[in-house]
Amino acid sequence: MFSRKVFLILFLLFHIFFFSLALFEYQGNKFYYILFSITSLFYLVYLTDDNSFFYENFISVFLYSGIWLNFSIKITFFNSIFPEGVGFFDYKPSSYDEVIYVCTISFLSIIFASFIRRKIFFKFDNSINKVVLNFSSKKILFWSILFLLFTILISILNYKYSIHQRSLTPKIELNFFISNFFKWFLIIGCTTFFAYFINLLIDSKSKLPKILILFHIIAEFIINLSMLSRGMIFNSLSIAWGILKKKNYKNENVFRFIYLILIFCFFFLSVKIIGDLRIENKNKLNKYCNTQTIFEVVPKSSFKNTDVNNKYLKIFLSRLIGIEGVMAVQSLDNKGFHLIKNALKETTNSRNEISFFDSLKSDKRCVNEFSKSITLPGIIAFLYYSGSLVFVATSLFLISILMCSIEKIMRYLLKEQLLFISLISQILAYRMWHFGFAPLNSIKLFVAIFLTIFLVYLINKFFKIKQ
Repeated sequence: MFSRKVFLILFLLFHIFFFSLALFEYQGNKFYYILFSITSLFYLVYLTDDNSFFYENFISVFLYSGIWLNFSIKITFFNSIFPEGVGFFDYKPSSYDEVIYVCTISFLSIIFASFIRRKIFFKFDNSINKVVLNFSSKKILFWSILFLLFTILISILNYKYSIHQRSLTPKIELNFFISNFFKWFLIIGCTTFFAYFINLLIDSKSKLPKILILFHIIAEFIINLSMLSRGMIFNSLSIAWGILKKKNYKNENVFRFIYLILIFCFFFLSVKIIGDLRIENKNKLNKYCNTQTIFEVVPKSSFKNTDVNNKYLKIFLSRLIGIEGVMAVQSLDNKGFHLIKNALKETTNSRNEISFFDSLKSDKRCVNEFSKSITLPGIIAFLYYSGSLVFVATSLFLISILMCSIEKIMRYLLKEQLLFISLISQILAYRMWHFGFAPLNSIKLFVAIFLTIFLVYLINKFFKIKQ
């Protein structure tokens, strides 16, 4: 089995490799980069140990990738080219120092929040009592097949009418409840179903329900195709991580390896298909878009003139959200709490306007009645609108405590439902990673999450009893 010691050794080698190369390329004070790298290393190791919560696991990986790894790769191998745009960043040594100083303080704040959380909330016990199903496994399999067919139907309707698709506006006006049902089902609902019943069958049979796990991977693949989203890997891996954390089934290392391989195979296939579909849609919509893209506005911040010819590498690098946002906000001369106040006014209904963040960095993107292209600042950059490091650190501390409190509540109410808890924690961490566009819209996500938690709590009472 892949032990934590092996992980730590491999990760340390990985981190040292990129650190040693990036240190020579860093244009600012080397001491700041060394401190930044040490903090980032400790940040990810500490927030993924045995005493960490699911939310801490995911936010550590997301922010480490989007901040430290993203920054180190691009200054080392891509001549400090940042494809998502860095606004008016001047590339001066002092500006680089300020950026990584903000990120270092942010990581330290989250580490401190985890330290305090461990004093308040005890470690999870993943040893679960065996449960008895009120329904047979065959009936659950039958309903799972019907649910998969229902998922396919919802996905077809979503793709046809663009009810919830990345960068595209809906083609039809739907009732408020129907529209939000589609969004809930695609983002949370479908995966919740599979997370719950995979978890339930593990607890009752003490083995992995292989067919249901396969159904889940297929469902995630189909749903993300319908949303034109390359993000199927996040929900899929959150379920896999929940399974890995459970201790009450016989280890099936061969199947778990095949399971991970299938997730990545379907993910890469989805990236290929969705890439082709997006190109097709882009060609259809180009005639409606009169604005330039980031690649034409800020040549310094584009891969256009580099040797990066692999489109999959471009996709990977451009999706590491975090450092570009902090760099863009650092370059602003008018930072202050008024920017946060103005950002909170942004809504998803502003279809014919560029996003607040893109307007700050003068990033002209394709925006019309059919589609909307945006970049995201991330939670650290959003909080740094204020220009106050104290505000950034305090806010990140409170956010971390809040998210872990939600996870603790789930654990208290749902106890053994680790897969569902892992899923929700990943969704919350993902939202923080991508935070910034229409920020108050996150209230809808929280409402949906709490309603889903309550729904799972009720289902728990209905489907099983404990011995």
